[in-house]
Amino acid sequence: AVRNAAKILAGVIVLTALLYLGTKVLDPQVANVDMKYLWLAGVLWTEGTSPYGAEYFSRAQEIFVDTNVPNAMLYPPYWYPWARLFGSLPVEQAQSVWGYMSGMMILAGSALMAMTFWSLRTYGSAWWILAFVVFLLGCMGTAQSIAMGQTAPILLLGVALFLYGQARSSRMAICAAVVLLMLKPHVGLPFAAFALLHRNTWPAVLWAAAISIVAALPAILPYGLSDVVRAYLETLRAHDANPVFAPPMLTGYANLSHHLFGWDSTGFGPVAVATLAAGSAAGWLRRADQGPQPDAHLALTASLALLAGVVFIVPLHTYDLLLVAPVILAPLIGAVANRGMATILGLCVLVLFRPNNLAEAIGVALPQESYATGSALASIALLVLWLLSLAFVLRAARARTVRQP
Repeated sequence: AVRNAAKILAGVIVLTALLYLGTKVLDPQVANVDMKYLWLAGVLWTEGTSPYGAEYFSRAQEIFVDTNVPNAMLYPPYWYPWARLFGSLPVEQAQSVWGYMSGMMILAGSALMAMTFWSLRTYGSAWWILAFVVFLLGCMGTAQSIAMGQTAPILLLGVALFLYGQARSSRMAICAAVVLLMLKPHVGLPFAAFALLHRNTWPAVLWAAAISIVAALPAILPYGLSDVVRAYLETLRAHDANPVFAPPMLTGYANLSHHLFGWDSTGFGPVAVATLAAGSAAGWLRRADQGPQPDAHLALTASLALLAGVVFIVPLHTYDLLLVAPVILAPLIGAVANRGMATILGLCVLVLFRPNNLAEAIGVALPQESYATGSALASIALLVLWLLSLAFVLRAARARTVRQP
């Protein structure tokens, strides 16, 4: 009877999480912010005008009169196929389509990650799967990302493919993952570096680079490579001055270093550090995994640490916190060594589930966090989660050594 009641309760919890996701996807205001950046770029490309220039903001002011105005095309040229697709639709329809696609990508990524971890489980409880699903469908990051039309759902699907590719040594999955993750280059570069130096997956990165180059050609050739690159880089430099990208509004290292030492750790510096660290980690993993066949558990555990490190080191926002959801699945593959580590993991998950509500409830919301309440609290949890993930990797590497004949 108790077991049946637990199953019913689990079903109710999952259904509630699904309904919550559905309300966000069906919201008439869904994707009403960031999606406009891509849509307008697609419109300009359709007209034969490069969106990397003054024409972009000028047209935005003409089109978006009574609502928020996109000020510059912040995405790289290989977004061209996506932007052209959405630019061919009326903006309201494009926003709705993007909202539906975001929900579908979250569900697809969730299912793929759950199957990947469950197939390699050394610990049989399904409650970690339930925690993962509830976190992913109901966390603040998911709600914000869908409401704003952000790219985090694409990155989540890319992470799901990356984890699957590492667990199954699938070059095709790694290639698809890198293509998707590089749509946000400061997130994708560390993953690409890791796969480039990881055992058996380096050709996938080269294929992904080729696909991205081909996708970018229509956005570059008609306007000149040097002109497009220069205009794009100038746009990024100008956009870094936006208060939305100030350290108190960000999560992870940029946030904590600002509050503790007054440093401004935004820009490309942290991305370069994360990329170098990922490459070094891949080299270490090659030495740690010297068996005749790659160890799927070790590769998956290392990939989780990579993910936790990227989310902590690279400057992101609270709407990107849905990317940490896969780390919840670490116990399924035996990465969590004891009950104490599981408890710390659970506490981090609770903090990252809704840091805005938690920060306000316990009175630690900072005045500088007007755009992203709870960013400092989330940053502390991200640091702990990354350190915990590194401990998972060391334990998995020792276990791999013991298993060697």
